Amino acid sequence: MNPKSFEETWSELVSLIPNQDMGSFEYPNNTEESVLESLRNKIPKKYGVYRLYGISRHACELIYIGMSGTIGPAKTMSAQTLQKRLTRGVEIKPKENAKRVLRKDLYPALVGENDEVLKQVVAANPRLEGARYESIRIDWVETFKDWTGIPPSLAETNLLWAYLVEHGDLPKMNKEL
Repeated sequence: MNPKSFEETWSELVSLIPNQDMGSFEYPNNTEESVLESLRNKIPKKYGVYRLYGISRHACELIYIGMSGTIGPAKTMSAQTLQKRLTRGVEIKPKENAKRVLRKDLYPALVGENDEVLKQVVAANPRLEGARYESIRIDWVETFKDWTGIPPSLAETNLLWAYLVEHGDLPKMNKEL
């Protein structure tokens, strides 16, 4: 059985729920808003999956696949929406005493605006050595609403598996499937 390609898997998620929320965010975005303000204004408080691209003059590279929202006991949903997931901190631990890197600092670091943060990120994930992009883009899609669709963790697993089968490796910032 041939698995679906990554793009086919993403396309299926995009057509999963009637009236689902989806969109894209690009940084830098030529606005007066801070990264955090832009993300909060653009990204919804919904549950789903997202993909992070590093864009350079010659390529558009998928560097991370992630999700927000977990299902708990008694059909409860976590408070971590797409908006919270994409604006809060990310654990960067190159050393025991390393601090948490906030996504509002990570995105500018990936486009060369904060070399100190980029050094921390590369120390924690050597696969990002030499990663410097002209811009980054985040695409997201709501996959789970009113108990219809597909749970975000399952959607993320499907996307990671399709990517791994197609490319022979995970995106640079994904550590495991």
